[in-house]
Amino acid sequence: MQAPSPERAEAPSYTDIVRSESATRTGPIVTAALLFLSLLVGAVASVGAVNVIIAGKHDAITFPAESIGEEQRRGLAVWPHLSDVGEPDLTIVAAGDLAVRTVAASLADMRTRFGCRIRMVNVADLTVLGPSAIWSRGLDDSELDHYLGPTSAVLIVTLGHPSAVWGLLQGRLSARRVEVIGWREPPGPLSQHALAEHAGLSLEGVAAAAGRLLAIPGGVLR
Repeated sequence: MQAPSPERAEAPSYTDIVRSESATRTGPIVTAALLFLSLLVGAVASVGAVNVIIAGKHDAITFPAESIGEEQRRGLAVWPHLSDVGEPDLTIVAAGDLAVRTVAASLADMRTRFGCRIRMVNVADLTVLGPSAIWSRGLDDSELDHYLGPTSAVLIVTLGHPSAVWGLLQGRLSARRVEVIGWREPPGPLSQHALAEHAGLSLEGVAAAAGRLLAIPGGVLR
């Protein structure tokens, strides 16, 4: 069989381009493309499910490429590059790009101020916080301990409504100190920055919540 001429050769697919680029380059653009590709492959291969893919309007945030597989497969992943080694005193669960950006920017200050070990967990599917008996991707108790740490305080940061998060948890973290930063109804029209401040989704808001959870008098961890 005669090989196709260069003029008739098929153009490389999006998948081929992304994989070729990822072999030689790194950075937020390539990482975002890999994340989109992994989600697209899962959506095309799914059966009996409705898939909604939303293209974000916010500026690029660097998501680690090494955690994409676990986030797609399990719905969440620990981000080692933003987490301390060992069992954490505080685990911060972030869902959404704005939450991730705010939490990531606040970590260095909180470590200095509170002298605590912090674990950063990125959540791609909030239903993982629900019980596995109800939610297909819900974490069982052993998985909760694996991702959140067995005894750490937990701060959940999301643009969603806190009541939805508490509804998913159903008291399963009642033995821990837990706080949720999320949507708060504004008194009127607000800019995106002012709305985030109002909800506590700011550097000061995240640090204040962490201080309450750690119960730190004078900024020294007991």
